[in-house]
Amino acid sequence: MSGSWWFRLGLTAFFTLLACALLVWTVGGWDTETDLALKQKVRTTEGAGTARADDPPPRWATFFPESKIKLGLDLQGGIDVVLDVDVDKALETQAQRAIKSVEQGIERAGVTGATIKRPLGSSDLLVTPASADQEEKIRGWFQESYSIYQFAGRGGEGAAALRFELAPDYEEELRTNAIQQVVESLRNRVDLYGVSEPVITAKGADQVNVQLPGVDDPQRAIKLIGTTAQLEFHLVDESIPVTRLTSLIEQARTEAGLAEDFSDDAINQALHQRGLIPEETIVLFEKQWDRATGSLEQVQPYLLKRDAVLTGDMLENAGVRSDQFNVPYVSMDLNSEGEQIFADVTGANVGKQLAIVLDNNVKSAPSIRERIAGGSARIDMGGGDPASVMREANDLSLVLRAGALPAPVHIAENRAVGATLGADSVRAGTVAMTVGALLVLFFMVVYYRTAGLIADVALATNILFLLALLAAFGATLTLPGLAGIALTVGMAVDANVIINERIREELRLGKSVRSAVAAGYDKAFSAILDGNLTTLFAGVVLFSYGTGPLKGFAVTLMIGILTTLYSAVVVSRLIFEFVVEGRGARSISV
Repeated sequence: MSGSWWFRLGLTAFFTLLACALLVWTVGGWDTETDLALKQKVRTTEGAGTARADDPPPRWATFFPESKIKLGLDLQGGIDVVLDVDVDKALETQAQRAIKSVEQGIERAGVTGATIKRPLGSSDLLVTPASADQEEKIRGWFQESYSIYQFAGRGGEGAAALRFELAPDYEEELRTNAIQQVVESLRNRVDLYGVSEPVITAKGADQVNVQLPGVDDPQRAIKLIGTTAQLEFHLVDESIPVTRLTSLIEQARTEAGLAEDFSDDAINQALHQRGLIPEETIVLFEKQWDRATGSLEQVQPYLLKRDAVLTGDMLENAGVRSDQFNVPYVSMDLNSEGEQIFADVTGANVGKQLAIVLDNNVKSAPSIRERIAGGSARIDMGGGDPASVMREANDLSLVLRAGALPAPVHIAENRAVGATLGADSVRAGTVAMTVGALLVLFFMVVYYRTAGLIADVALATNILFLLALLAAFGATLTLPGLAGIALTVGMAVDANVIINERIREELRLGKSVRSAVAAGYDKAFSAILDGNLTTLFAGVVLFSYGTGPLKGFAVTLMIGILTTLYSAVVVSRLIFEFVVEGRGARSISV
């Protein structure tokens, strides 16, 4: 036997042993350190779902790499949600934040007394000069120092107001950043929630796809990822009593022809158009979950100052505490900037109400009794079942710690896959793949005899290497991935068929077995390489432009092509050469 043969044998033996080592944890099905940490996180975060029982590994398993093939959403159950992102709201938030910068900027430019407003539901800025001679200074300052806004004519109240709109390039950048920030914020939440191998990706210009495999409580998870968690503190405007405010809301609703389940934006627009509330105020409601209707019901309206005095951006930490009556609430700690603002606001408004608003829902509106200098605030969770209240408090503190989404999200599509259905998919896919592989193996032995048996050994090695590589990369196996494995089996058999047919042709020409095997592999190699390379290119395209299941299929297909080339060209030839040269066979059944 040549030195090359021994080298290929040693290399194949090394790859085989390494593949077996990489599959130990997959075959054993034990929990890795990461899995155990996630389960512990779920247990310590009450209400975040029920953790599955621990399955720790035996001590000897720790000597092998902790690599596992993970099951995807369609194989182990979970949820697949598509969220619509209201990017326009992110633009409005940016415009609201820009007002202070504009005020300070034009004041440094020598413009005093000008008023700056943002129209309701718009990202434009309306700047009204105190006198006509200030107009050129304002427009010049925007052009030179604040080019993210550009002059767009006149508008608002009277002809004196100058309207500035976001520059198209900057607006597009804000939209892109908003989607990416939603993805990152959701990923932070999911990490805190304790989900293994989540898939969170942008989809199009204004959607995000969230896949959470193995989730035990889909409804709670959907509520978690669908919460915007935009926290704001607003002073309550007490100029209109609650009873009078309720009448004005009903009047505006009737005149505007709004349904009883009107939105916050719609009722505020109707109130402002009719001049029923001051322009610098908005109406928001205290809302409570109605289990009978499965929706939030408006309980009490509040007239609030339109501009928030404090936002969740200044939140440093959030956690669950209990009062003297053992009722849970969410405690919030502010950073140094927020602490100072909170102290100034509470000190200047003693005796007034300060509303804590989460996602346009007034969670509470306590009266300010004294200046609060500690930088801490709380959100009361209300009454109800203690266990449910505790779960809601934990979920709320979780999303506050993970960060608010930069724009509201709405569930566009929701697909839940039960664990039972996932187990059935695993069983059905495994049976289909096993039966198909056995039929192929049987056909190869019947049709090609000894050469078919060699092809079967190479095929088994191919599948072993493929699964080992999936485990090494920590790949997630899905139903399309199983289809990719089945396709790999077919391609591997196709390669061996080409080789066997070439060997058969050489034997018919009267060549010796050794020469026929060598010539058969040499002539078959180009056809095998061309066929696999073209399929590899298709896999690269699928992986580059596909999402979700297509990516899983493409990954399995591309890895399968590499293992197919090695097993067909190296492993099967190694066995042929051992039979022909090592055993001195003068004939072989093809």
